[in-house]
Amino acid sequence: MGLRQLHRPISPSRHTLHLAVYRLEKAFNCLEYYSSSLCTSYSHQDAGTLFPILNLSISPHFVVGLHVKMRLLKHTSEDDFELVAFTNNIPPYAILSHTWTNDEVSYNDLVAGIGKNKAGYGKIRFCGERAAHDGLQYFWVDTCCIDKSTSDELSTAINSMFRWYQRASKCYVYLVDVQVSEEVTDAQLFQIAWEDAFRRSRWFTRGWTLQELLAPASVEFFSKEGKRLGSKISLEREVHEVTQIPIRALQGQRLSEFSVDERMSWNAKRRTTVEEDKAYCLLGIFGVFMPLIYGEGEEHAYIRLRRKLLKSSKEKEVRDSDYTSDLLGKSWVIPGQHLCITVGSFLFRPNHGALTLDDP
Repeated sequence: MGLRQLHRPISPSRHTLHLAVYRLEKAFNCLEYYSSSLCTSYSHQDAGTLFPILNLSISPHFVVGLHVKMRLLKHTSEDDFELVAFTNNIPPYAILSHTWTNDEVSYNDLVAGIGKNKAGYGKIRFCGERAAHDGLQYFWVDTCCIDKSTSDELSTAINSMFRWYQRASKCYVYLVDVQVSEEVTDAQLFQIAWEDAFRRSRWFTRGWTLQELLAPASVEFFSKEGKRLGSKISLEREVHEVTQIPIRALQGQRLSEFSVDERMSWNAKRRTTVEEDKAYCLLGIFGVFMPLIYGEGEEHAYIRLRRKLLKSSKEKEVRDSDYTSDLLGKSWVIPGQHLCITVGSFLFRPNHGALTLDDP
């Protein structure tokens, strides 16, 4: 049943429903951190048609996670892979972190069955082999798991990226500029041979790799040859000295416990290929969502991010107000609709045709 069926008269009371939607909007606005584990049978493009009908002014771009499609790679043969799309019940997976080159395998390459001659295919092969070694059937690589030719999909993916890395069972950091001699069988025992190259790696200078370092619980570093160098835990001191990120942040302390300025400083010397990405790569670090506007420039992107952070800070002050407390246990009838929406620490779930807000 499509959302367009809401064009018919809504019963029992349009005023009651509008009041409920007003409160729902306030609940969205006063939560600092939105969860991306939303699940419905609709795409977020369709969801956008619901907002004007219900007098809801939330941009559909902010409803990140409504039917978010995550594509995962899976081995089909020794050197072939297929893409499998998931919208919910996503299986355990590994994820790759790396620096891009001019010879990466794109989504279109993989769909067309080409690209094996590209240098980037070796990264895909490495990630798949490592995932299999760790007992994981699925894995994710940003170069080919996102259809970047679709701006809407790219925007949704970037807003979801932090959570995708956060939920990965393993994150493999592939350092193409760190090499280990073939004679070295256990690179971790001969750190002196590669530590200098590790500290100078381009990976530590890129904007997007900041969230790829902080979001996953398990981060492992590998040389160009695929030799394991260590983990975020075993190389904690080295990573801290290179990045100046506090050790407690590397150990998994909530990022919201660090000030905005401190988190901004972690990205100050990092670079991105596209200037706006210097701001966009921080969305997950601050737990905010906003639409991407490529062409606005780095300065304007930062202005929008700052405004979003200021708004979130003000909303945090009223988090315990009646905007959310008076929603708990309340239900509103939306005939024929079945929504399941998780927002922050609250769950909007279907309940016999009603939309109920619970605290899970």
